[in-house]
Amino acid sequence: MYKKTRLSFCTIEIYEHTIVGTIDDGVDLTLEKSSEIIEVAINHFKSEPFVYIANRRHSYSVDPIIYKYNSELKNLKGFAIVIDNLYDNTIEIEKIFSHKPIDTFESLDDALAWSKRIIEDAK
Repeated sequence: MYKKTRLSFCTIEIYEHTIVGTIDDGVDLTLEKSSEIIEVAINHFKSEPFVYIANRRHSYSVDPIIYKYNSELKNLKGFAIVIDNLYDNTIEIEKIFSHKPIDTFESLDDALAWSKRIIEDAK
């Protein structure tokens, strides 16, 4: 990990080509809050490709429309979701809104490995 940042509603960890967001328990992840995370990513990665990993260790709600807007970022190459229950139906709804590769994983290590492959494929 290169850098760890705390926003009012989450913790952000920045890796070589990946940003990991761990949203606090009970948060309603709106487009506005998602934009704060994306701003951190853009400030760090500039035009370099990156992947966003949602590390869902806590219970929170997600407005799936964020995937539509965030998918418009050219250097954002994919979304990974780390979750205990890979069969969570809400993930399928989120996938409908994404125009980028999106996958689910049971561990952060697996998501980071996937992220590395997505970045390598993008180059």
